[in-house]
Amino acid sequence: MTERKRWLAGCLSALLSLPLAAAVPGPDAPADLARGKAMAQKMCSRCHDDDGNGGPRPNRSYPKLAGLDREYLYKQIYDLKTQRRRNPATNGRGEELSAADVVNVSAWFAAQRMSAGEQTLADPRQRERGRQL
Repeated sequence: MTERKRWLAGCLSALLSLPLAAAVPGPDAPADLARGKAMAQKMCSRCHDDDGNGGPRPNRSYPKLAGLDREYLYKQIYDLKTQRRRNPATNGRGEELSAADVVNVSAWFAAQRMSAGEQTLADPRQRERGRQL
């Protein structure tokens, strides 16, 4: 293949992929917070609790998503959906979300208020190690 044909093939490929790129909403796309809440509570609340402040009780060992940056949440959820990020704890739930769901869920979690969390006493060995650091 000549250099000109390779160049034309590359241009054609880029032009044909434009509609696909435009079809995927980004993190700043308008969000439906009511749908985001419904989907988050259906797909995410078992581990992240109904308000995104981590769970399950009593120790809330799963991370808090409430109040995190919308773009960060979008990227993490989108990466779960597209399998760029694999997490066995999600059991493929991210893959079930539509592109609009990713926008809505990330916007809803970002709009929530992160709780202060529960205070726990550190193990004395951990405190000593912290002092050393």
